[in-house]
Amino acid sequence: MSYLLVTPVKNEISNLEKLFSSILEQTIKPILWLILDDGSSDGSTEVILKMAKEHSFISYIILPPKNKRDLFWRYHKIMKFGFEKIVEIAKDKNLNWDYIGVLDGDISLEKSYFHTLLCKMDKDANLGVVSGEVKSLINDVYIIEERQMDRPCGAARLIKKEIYDKIGYPEEPGADGVISQKARELGFKTIVIKNIFLYQSRGTNSVASPKNNAIYQAEMKYYLGYSIWYAILKFFIMFFKKPHYPSFIFIYRFTYNKVIKKERTKDLQILNNRSNIIINRISNYFNKK
Repeated sequence: MSYLLVTPVKNEISNLEKLFSSILEQTIKPILWLILDDGSSDGSTEVILKMAKEHSFISYIILPPKNKRDLFWRYHKIMKFGFEKIVEIAKDKNLNWDYIGVLDGDISLEKSYFHTLLCKMDKDANLGVVSGEVKSLINDVYIIEERQMDRPCGAARLIKKEIYDKIGYPEEPGADGVISQKARELGFKTIVIKNIFLYQSRGTNSVASPKNNAIYQAEMKYYLGYSIWYAILKFFIMFFKKPHYPSFIFIYRFTYNKVIKKERTKDLQILNNRSNIIINRISNYFNKK
């Protein structure tokens, strides 16, 4: 049960101590951990260099700085590069691995986190993508995030090698969901394992303002081929949460892209699956009631 781990970092100096402690204290550590420093300017780089010098299983790459934060494309371009690079490094070091994982820079973990995920996947050959449950720090209190149990968290997940070998890391907005979708279409299960937790120092998508997050969601959903009916459903779900105004930004941006016929993904496997999305979302919404 061996795994590789990729972590993107940008100005996470306040979170690095917990991040490194989380991995060093894991009951099963990664055989290789690649940290991608995306032009940090807050001292994160120096901490990463120090830890890589002290621990031989840690590698790092310092990426050229990019002033503008591009949530739409940048993260997934970095992750695609990181996945390809760590596989290359593992090959050069003659390291055999069974799973490849993601761990974001603002995460801390229970000591048995990856051990638990690995044991579950090792016992069930049909498990393709897994994560634990998410607790996010909201107003100084860790709150469990609501999540569909077949939608693993992208911030701390493991992916079966067989799946990665077949699909790679898609350079698409919303790549986390795309990987899970393609894994299911290959016949694998994707699950959230209950009662083992990852802790985020901020809520999912909270790096962006509510306005920018609504824009990002609209751009991503449109690009990935979601229908206008899905967008309307998403609008109402967003509207009944505070603040209300991002729902209007979302539906406006999605509709605007549709009117101007903005480019969408050309991946037919992704597009052909969208007809089932709205049915699944409605079903999951009412099952919670």
